[in-house]
Amino acid sequence: MEAPDFTILLFAYAFDDEEVQIIDFVQGEELPDHVMEALKDPNIIKTAFNANFERTALRRYYDMEMPPEQWTCTMIKAL
Repeated sequence: MEAPDFTILLFAYAFDDEEVQIIDFVQGEELPDHVMEALKDPNIIKTAFNANFERTALRRYYDMEMPPEQWTCTMIKAL
């Protein structure tokens, strides 16, 4: 993620039990506004496998804070 040409290629997300949506940044797609707002909202807990990687990648890509207390990691829970 420290490479000057770092980029995110795909971003998959779902809210609660909704169907998973996939955003393809390579094809010029962008995150919907409601996803960006959720990423910024401290009251919404974000869940990911290897959440630290996701937080770090998003922080670098969007140059925005991604506090760890707003995330839960399914990899750690599986351990």
